[in-house]
Amino acid sequence: MPATGSAQTPAPASGSTASAVGGSQAQAAAAAGAFQIAVAAFKTEARARDVATAVAAVQVPATVRLDPTGSWYRVMAGPFATRETAQAAQTALERAGYDGTRISQISSDAR
Repeated sequence: MPATGSAQTPAPASGSTASAVGGSQAQAAAAAGAFQIAVAAFKTEARARDVATAVAAVQVPATVRLDPTGSWYRVMAGPFATRETAQAAQTALERAGYDGTRISQISSDAR
């Protein structure tokens, strides 16, 4: 059963770690992406990576990022070029059992 965690809008941290799950699809979208989805947050990197892998299996690109406090590993889906594509991905996540996700716009500094 998918777990949902903190649905805070992430603020990019300088020096934060981010790793993509889903490979070149996520990297290609990153150039044009303006929206992301906060999926969950975990205290352990291993659990966050497991969830990011499960999200990628639903054909939604996902990354794991350490939050600015260094305490939480956030699972983020995207980036998506438009709000509409982010909403379609959010619907796919809901069908897969990931409720309580939140779409946010990515600032130009975070790209």
